[in-house]
Amino acid sequence: MLPDPKDAAPADLAGIPGSALTGRLAARFGEVGALRLAFGVVAAGLLLQFPDRPWLILLGFVLMMAGLFTAQGLGGAASGRLGSGVSGTYVAAFYLGGTMAGLVYPPFLHLGAGPALGLAASVAALSWGLAAKALRES
Repeated sequence: MLPDPKDAAPADLAGIPGSALTGRLAARFGEVGALRLAFGVVAAGLLLQFPDRPWLILLGFVLMMAGLFTAQGLGGAASGRLGSGVSGTYVAAFYLGGTMAGLVYPPFLHLGAGPALGLAASVAALSWGLAAKALRES
């Protein structure tokens, strides 16, 4: 059974520490390392959501949000260094990605948690793999 998204809304607050720690993580691990760490946290959060235990689902969602907000902070910083055109493209891509997720993800929900979370984990793994290329070009 999948949780109702409105029940997990307070877990969005987990993004605050993720955003706040972005600079420290980048200083310690480098931008690529910090971005890969962020997507690793996202993947761990997704894995925790597989068991049908509400507290694990909530903990997984909290971890996922912390990782996503960290990645978003790193992406915004990297794009901002290249000027307003690149930064604007990043923001547009961010919202386009959210729209696409809203269109692609729901058809998997009726199949249960496995395929839906598997799709999300695949996107996290792809993002982890592309981290170095994305940040090397910034």
